[in-house]
Amino acid sequence: MEPIAIPTAPETHAGERLQPIFAATARAGLYMHVAFLPIGIAPMQIGLGIAGLSLLALRLTGRRVWTRSFLDLPVLALIGAACASQILAFSWVGGNDTMLWRTLLAPLVIVSVLGLDPARARSEALRLFAVWGIAALAPSLIAWIQQGRPFDPLFEAGLRKKAIIAAAPKYPGHYAALGFFTWYQRLAHNLTPPLLVLAGVALYGRLDRGRRVAAFAVCAVVASAVFFTFARTSWFGLAVAGVVLAGFAGRRRAPWILAAGAAIAVAVVALHPGVRGRVTTATDVHTNQDRIGIWRTCETVMKDHPIVGVGFGNLPKVIGPYFDRIAPRTKIRAWCHNTFFTAYVEGGALLALAVASFFALLARGFWKARARSDAIARGACVGALGALAAMLVHSMAHDFFYASESMYGFGFGLAIAAALALFPAGEAKAEGAG
Repeated sequence: MEPIAIPTAPETHAGERLQPIFAATARAGLYMHVAFLPIGIAPMQIGLGIAGLSLLALRLTGRRVWTRSFLDLPVLALIGAACASQILAFSWVGGNDTMLWRTLLAPLVIVSVLGLDPARARSEALRLFAVWGIAALAPSLIAWIQQGRPFDPLFEAGLRKKAIIAAAPKYPGHYAALGFFTWYQRLAHNLTPPLLVLAGVALYGRLDRGRRVAAFAVCAVVASAVFFTFARTSWFGLAVAGVVLAGFAGRRRAPWILAAGAAIAVAVVALHPGVRGRVTTATDVHTNQDRIGIWRTCETVMKDHPIVGVGFGNLPKVIGPYFDRIAPRTKIRAWCHNTFFTAYVEGGALLALAVASFFALLARGFWKARARSDAIARGACVGALGALAAMLVHSMAHDFFYASESMYGFGFGLAIAAALALFPAGEAKAEGAG
């Protein structure tokens, strides 16, 4: 008799058996990152690090983990230009500032973790968004306390040796909201992009009544926190983003929405002394003397390094003597308080072009994704376009690429909108995944 062949299960390698564990830790790290995104820099970084290392471990076991999207080109091009500027300027062995380009990887990590299970990616993305909405309520509600009296929750809890308090500019007796962060601009920049993506979903996502009401409620509370930061460019950024969002309301409704928004803005400026003081001094030369000194100093650095710059993240190391000579009274001695100006000083035309391309390519990607998505994804893409507009306004007076809190908030807003567009409801395969 011939031997009977008994079928056996295919051999499973040790790496394959570990894949479910690594996938689970990647998702756990991502949830940790999002839960602490508006609250604390250390846990948000640890969570993202766990997610990223888990993806790397999965790749080493043979599983493909990269989810391609329209985020890849602008993000990787900017990282490449930043690293190239360091090499060309011989500054790649600098301090921690030269590694801040790593925050740019956040949206790619988030999208790739969601792409590990394309069939559940849409629902997972929405759950993550809900986690962010709940977490964002904490600093937003604390902002109501902080704007009226000096209050540092981390100091009160014994987690910070010295209280960090910021007086509200041009509003005596009041204070700028910091949430749990170290300065008010960082809170505003961290909250703004996800807030606008959520606003886009609430406006255009065709949610059921209960979810729409909840989304608008979260938007209102978080927007109040941005307002209480008294960060002037954040107000202007929200105003510009509002115009972008209203522009998708249609020819009939958009003019009425814009008119109502303009009327509310004028009323707030006229009636609120803190807002009036900040807005009316926006172009005052005497009030902005420090900013003028910073720009003159950066101009001199640029003239001394006109082609390759001083290297990404290297400006704080070299600009001190320039300040001593040109603007010795300037207290904040770091970057140029203008993202594009800083990019040119640190990396010449190459890095400045990469920053401009970053905004342009992302806007193009979300515009095209909006046209071929379902209602929720369209709303998210519209919100992402508003977020890009707001952050572009911020870039005129701040260097948010060097603040981890700002970039992680920006990255999450971009990633969640892209994920909702990449993983349509009811489809088991992501567009461009592989």
